[in-house]
This record gives sequence, C-alpha cells and structure tokens, in this order.
Amino acid sequence: MIWRTTLSAVLLHAALVLLLSWPCLGHPAQPLDLPTSFGQPLQCPASQGSLAAALPTSSPFHIPAYQSIRIATGADFDRLMPLLRAYVQEPSLAATVTEIILDLDRWDGTTYAPSTPDQLTREGVELFSPVFDSAYNAIESYIHNLEFGGELTRDTLYWIRWKIYEQTGAWDGPARLRDEYNSHFAESAAVVLFSICHNISTLHIGYVGPYERPIRGYLIKSNYGLLSQPGLQNLRNVVRIDGTVCGDMDNNFVVIEVLEYIQYFHRLPAIESFAMDGVQEWEPERTIFVPWTSNIKKIHIGHSAFYAHTFDTIVSIPKALEELEISVGGLSFYHGDEVFFHPSRLGGALEAHKKTLRLLDLDIDCGFQFIEPKHWERDDLINHWGYDWEWFNYSKSVYGDEYFQMDADISSGPVQVLKPNDRPGTTIGSFHDFYALTRLSISIKAIMGYTHPWEPPYELYRPPPSHLIDILPPSLEYLCIYGYILGANPYFDYQIEEFMKNKAKRLPNLKEVWGVDVTVLGASGTYSDWPDDVFWVRPVNRLDWREISLG
Repeated sequence: MIWRTTLSAVLLHAALVLLLSWPCLGHPAQPLDLPTSFGQPLQCPASQGSLAAALPTSSPFHIPAYQSIRIATGADFDRLMPLLRAYVQEPSLAATVTEIILDLDRWDGTTYAPSTPDQLTREGVELFSPVFDSAYNAIESYIHNLEFGGELTRDTLYWIRWKIYEQTGAWDGPARLRDEYNSHFAESAAVVLFSICHNISTLHIGYVGPYERPIRGYLIKSNYGLLSQPGLQNLRNVVRIDGTVCGDMDNNFVVIEVLEYIQYFHRLPAIESFAMDGVQEWEPERTIFVPWTSNIKKIHIGHSAFYAHTFDTIVSIPKALEELEISVGGLSFYHGDEVFFHPSRLGGALEAHKKTLRLLDLDIDCGFQFIEPKHWERDDLINHWGYDWEWFNYSKSVYGDEYFQMDADISSGPVQVLKPNDRPGTTIGSFHDFYALTRLSISIKAIMGYTHPWEPPYELYRPPPSHLIDILPPSLEYLCIYGYILGANPYFDYQIEEFMKNKAKRLPNLKEVWGVDVTVLGASGTYSDWPDDVFWVRPVNRLDWREISLG
C-alpha cells in the first residue's frame, strides 16, 4: 500500500505527535526508544480516541480467582490481557495463583527466527504508541517500575502494546505475523505474571530457546537476584514439559540443553524440585556447572539419554540432595546417539549427599552395554570422558563468566575440572555409610559391574570390590533390583543368595524386596537401547486453567 498525503493523514500524524507527550496516570507515557517513520505503511491506522473506546472496561473484580494459569494456545493468549489489567489494578487478585503452565511449543506461531522490535523498525513496520487508557497505562507503568533493564523492558512493552492494538481491531497486519506476534506477547505476559503473582509454587515449562528473549532474560536475572523486584521467590517445583516440539517424531527424545534449564532456577530461595521426562542432549554447549550452589532437594530425570558427565554434574549442583530418580531409555536417540554411564563417577557425586539422601532410584542398565573399559587405555578414557581447558573456558563463556563467578562465590565446595582415573571403577560404589537412605531402587549392573552384553552367561568384566550385602545401608527399608534374571549370571546368583540369607540380621529395617524372585526390568530393560516397535508413551498433558472458589 502506498501512503497518500491527505488532510486526514496529516491530522492523524499531528494528533499522534501531541499524544506522545501527554502525561498519563501513574507513569508518563514513554514511546519505545526506537525510531519510527510515518513515510512507511501503517499497520495500525487508528486514532487514540477510537482505540481507547474499543478497550474493555470491565471491573477487575469480575475476573475469576485462578489457581492455575495456562499460556499455551491462542485462546489462552486472548485471556491474558484482561488478567494483566486486573492484577495490576488490584494486585491482591494475583495472590490465588500458585501454578503457571508455560508451553509455547504447542503454539503454531512459535518460530526459530522471530521478529524483534529492531528488525521491525528496519523493515518499516509501525511501532505502537502508548495507549492512553488509565487501566492499560497502569500495565505499562508497572513494567517500567520493575526496572528490568533497557532491552527487556522495551521488548516486554512492545508486545503488550501490540496485543492491545490486536484485540481492539486496530491492527490489521497479515495473519502470518499474527501468530508469531501472539507468541511474543505470550512471553511478555508471562514475564509480568511471574513478577506479580508472588505465590507461584509450581511452574510447568516447555521449550525456552535462544529467541525467547523476554523469558530467558527475566528468568536469568530473577534467578541471580539482578532485579530490584525479583519474581518467583516462592517457586518450589519446576517441571519441564513437552508441547509439539516433537511434531511427528513422538518416538524420539526431545533434545534440550538441560544445564541451561537448571540455570534459570537453581538459586531461587524456595526451590525444592526439578523434573523432566523424555529428554536427551546432543552435542551440548553447556557441559559445566558450579557445584553445591542450589537448594534443590529432589531431582527426577525419567526416560532420558544424557551423557555420563551430565548426570554427574546435575547430581553435584544441589547442596543437600534428598531424592534422586534417573531412568534411561524408552525412546529413539537423536542422530543415532548412545547412552554411556560411568558408575564410579556417579557414585562419587552421590557421596557428597550421603548424609541427606533418602530415596535413590537408578534405572540405568542400558547405559552400560556399550562400554568395555578393560580394552581402553588411559588416553582413550581422557579423550572420551575428560575435559580440556580450552573446552572448559568455552563452556564457561556460554554459562556466562559473570554468572559463573557469582555461583562460585556461593558454592560450598571447590570448583574444579573433572578428570578420569587411570582405570575407572566398574561399580557405583558402596552405600553403607548413607545413613539417611531408606528407599533404594538400582540396576544390578550398577552395583555388581559391567557384563558382556551379547550372550549368556554375561560374565563380569571385573569382580566388584564388595559383596551386595556389604554395600547396603542399615537404614534401608525398601529395595528394588532392576534387571536381575535368575540363572543368567552365576556370580549375580551367588550375591543375591548371600543377600537373602543375611538380610534379616544385617538389615533389620528392610521390609520390602523386589526384583529377586520376579525380574523387574525397569525402563532400561523394557525398552532396551534400540526399541523397534515398543516405545515409552508420553503421558497426555491435561494441564489447564483452574479456578478456585473464595466463598
């Protein structure tokens, strides 16, 4: 469309110029700090008067009391603006919100190269002027007062303003942009909700990639206490969920940078648990994390495919871990990758939590079938498991040098580069001194060692240093052994028989034993390493908005 200089256009231009300096309730109206050109096509040719007349005017007290808010679909996005308007006008209404579901994977408008305000300016797209309505101006004032910083504040304001124009019919841009812009608005709305809903205790979060700038920027700054009013201070539980990122590849693991996710939340004062399922890493950029920096007490990693050092690193992040659940397998590996486990190093990471660990579930047998340590020389081990300083420094830069130092300042242990032993141990080690441990579920290979994977009798590469009965803690009340098959390995049979004879005397608190008379396969044994037709089925995500009664 070619811009025609008409009397009405000149008057509109003059009116907008005057309005930009018009003071508003609560905070002066501030246009985005970006140039605009009236010589380019306008996508929002509406006067402020007509725009204000189209805005909803319902009382904030007509908003339902929500316990759970979902940000996942177009219908969800359309419910957010009235919600923000109500919460900013009456913050006490946000006190009922304890759960947020942020799952932009489910939204078709999410793109891998979205538009930014800078890009839109270069393309000549009209930047949206402030809206001169007291309620909506209050939202902008609230965002300014949060003091996010220049770029984060600008991005958040820009997409909030776009949604106002879109919902009032003042924006008539192409449909292909509507979907993308809606996803940006959803991110900005989530940032405002994170800051104003002070009682959020559970967050279900989907993919957060490099282009979700408001979300990533806010989570990092809030986690490191870099905001004047940090949010999520009562967040206890984080659950990583899947949307449609798998598309038609539902039998594949979802590839994520798991250490990046943890860096969004690990320093929050109330954080307790972190959970995820059906995930894998592939050529991760983040391979280090400062240990002993988090209050996380419970970690669940189900049906996964991470590298050995990643599991070790994750286990080392909490200051005092109480519950750990890991299962490997169930889905197809991205790019034909494989899972390798290094049990002695995982055991070393667990050793730091021997005074606090109450529940341990390690269903990891399939991760042992690819390793033949007796054939490896020291250089091979260093190449496969070790770190060199060049890579360490690169990963540290991805982590963020300033954030690395901030974490190092609060760490309760030494920050060092992990290096393998000359010949790594083939078992996870002893739990005898884990005096708090009451529930143990573990793969037979993790405690007894590697076996030949291809045919019976599955001989051990090396006998374990201790007997099964000797490595179990006296506090144990529940034991489940994954992958034990009677008669498959004579040494395993001997160890199990000895355990059964002595458990009453040596383990007086033990009430339940599973996996001895009847084999318990677990995820590793059920799905093996390369499942043909049998895959783990992801649970259906039924998370939704939920209202509560205040009567």
